[in-house]
Amino acid sequence: MDFPFGTLVIGAIVYFIFFGPLNSWYVPRRGGRSSQGDSWREQDWGDCMEVARRAMEDGDTELEERKLLEALGLAESLGGDSGYLMASLSSLGGFRVRAGKYAVAESLYLRALVIAEDLEEEDSDILLDILSSLGEVRRSLGDDEGALEPCRRAVELCERGNASSEPLFVRAFTDLGHVFFALTRYDEAESVLKRAYRWAEETLGPDHTFLATCMHNIAMVYQASGRSVEAESLFDKVLKMYGDVTGPRPVDALVAYNGLVRTYCSQGRFQEAEALCNYAIETGTRIVGAESPEIRELLLTLAQLHGMHGRAM
Repeated sequence: MDFPFGTLVIGAIVYFIFFGPLNSWYVPRRGGRSSQGDSWREQDWGDCMEVARRAMEDGDTELEERKLLEALGLAESLGGDSGYLMASLSSLGGFRVRAGKYAVAESLYLRALVIAEDLEEEDSDILLDILSSLGEVRRSLGDDEGALEPCRRAVELCERGNASSEPLFVRAFTDLGHVFFALTRYDEAESVLKRAYRWAEETLGPDHTFLATCMHNIAMVYQASGRSVEAESLFDKVLKMYGDVTGPRPVDALVAYNGLVRTYCSQGRFQEAEALCNYAIETGTRIVGAESPEIRELLLTLAQLHGMHGRAM
């Protein structure tokens, strides 16, 4: 029974592909002296990006795309190595990701990456954001091998102390753990996630929600690699940290229950697994609804469990 690692939690840390750390706060800079015409184009660029941001919030994808493309044209007129162009490429990449056009997004992020590498000394968060975005797009394309290089570079930037925001650090380490897991390189996935746990414990404190997220992901690595005793112990701890399904993180708790049920199955503890699965489904349905992806995953696990028993649903 393979557990889908793609459902790994990233916890309460949320980052936005479109206006994340890069595009929300980065003010593009250009070398040399700007002409009066450039100043007008820079202002127009900023106005376009602001309209695009509001359109995204309103769900107006047509206006959002139009303004992003308009901003890209203005950025290109400001120079091929400008921060304006980099920000436009990255923002348009995020838009293409949300539209499911991953190959187009990849090409945009690659163009942005060339500029971001030149700006690393000014603001390494820019480079880190684009590396993570590129890795995530390649994972979406099913290219886990291709995702490894940008994800690894993102973690290296973090470990050199070049990440100034917690969400960027969390994102980089979680992404690299996902990639190693997808490549069935479990030892390396475990190592990355444990490094993230140690960093979180030292930097964020013992009560931070990301600690539970790290522990949860490590448990899933153990479960998938056949270390069921260790996986069971961590899943139990994680569920206590989540406060069970009735706690503040019911979706994450349901994912943890699924992992624990599958761990019981791997140990031949089918009756306990069935009882636990039924509890998670019944309790979770009341809280997150029957159509929740996590409930559907638990129902699939239950069906597989019954099949292993040789019983019909």
